[in-house]
Amino acid sequence: MMGPCLQRGLWGIGLNGLLIAVVLAFSPLLPAGRYLAYNVWLNPQQEIYLLDLQRGLAHSLTQGRVSAGRPVWSPDGRQIAFEGRDRGGSTLYVMDQFGKNLRRVVEQGAGNQYTPVWFVDGSGLYFRSVPGDGEVAFRVNLDGTGLAPIDVYNYEYLLPHEYDPTRFLMAGYHDGSEGIFLARDQTDRLERLVTTSLLFREHPQWSPDGRQIAFISWDSQKTEVYVLNADGSDFRALTGDGVLKGNLSWQP
Repeated sequence: MMGPCLQRGLWGIGLNGLLIAVVLAFSPLLPAGRYLAYNVWLNPQQEIYLLDLQRGLAHSLTQGRVSAGRPVWSPDGRQIAFEGRDRGGSTLYVMDQFGKNLRRVVEQGAGNQYTPVWFVDGSGLYFRSVPGDGEVAFRVNLDGTGLAPIDVYNYEYLLPHEYDPTRFLMAGYHDGSEGIFLARDQTDRLERLVTTSLLFREHPQWSPDGRQIAFISWDSQKTEVYVLNADGSDFRALTGDGVLKGNLSWQP
């Protein structure tokens, strides 16, 4: 979703069965961050898709086994944690990067579980929970042991940074036309990366090496994944299936 309205009419982008998708274009030069994970809404449930940027193919990782939301890559890029909707609530799951070894992390004792954040060493997760009245946060090891509450205010500091303050991406209308802009060091100086009337569904993702930017577009009919180089060149769509997408996450 678009953030609060900024000066000059711009919007800041901040905080925050097997089905093969048709990919329109892909880059052969992606030494880091080969995969993008994202949600696809296939009524009545959500799937997590993996988009291989080198091969130009996307497919479902969850394949109907659980309704899945908010994929988050582990620090080493080999596992994905996500919110699984089942049994009338939300529970944390983990699987490997290709959808194997799918398992629940917490069986009971933590209420509904949301917004997983990986330990720095990848051995466990922090998460927000609503066990009844009020909101709390927990930590847990990947094998389900060590479940313990943590201060919910401290949890907020564990959330990933929304954007790089030295390279803040904006979308909107400026200097006569709409486009995607880069503001460096939060100054008034704006660099136009590309002219486009596409709307952002959510904040863009920098590639791990900082060379590319990916985002999900939004209109009333469909959403697609787009990518461009950090200098604004080679702007292109990566998908063309028209299904509703969200929660884009670039592999480390």
